Amino acid sequence: QMMLEPLIDQLFGEVKFDAVIGCRPNKPAKPDPFIVFEIMNKFKLNSADCLYIGDSEYDYKTAHNAGIDLLIAKYGYGFYDQPWMKNVRLTVDSVTELKDFLL
Repeated sequence: QMMLEPLIDQLFGEVKFDAVIGCRPNKPAKPDPFIVFEIMNKFKLNSADCLYIGDSEYDYKTAHNAGIDLLIAKYGYGFYDQPWMKNVRLTVDSVTELKDFLL
């Protein structure tokens, strides 16, 4: 968590996120949707109000388990020639593309 926020600020300084939460001790990890539901509850959101942004099959499974839409950043950690990618509707190929999508 301590490393995540400076990275987000560096890459997306002009984009303000209401919540950025990474893996935490004693909390379920991806693909469990615990963190997604925590954010949804905090901001009183339903699945139609949410978009999960990720870069791996774990993120794909997490979004699926939470019942929300997914955007895959194909410049990240994952392997994008895998069968799960055929089910992904939204992708970006760079941080710039992601910023444009968000703004």
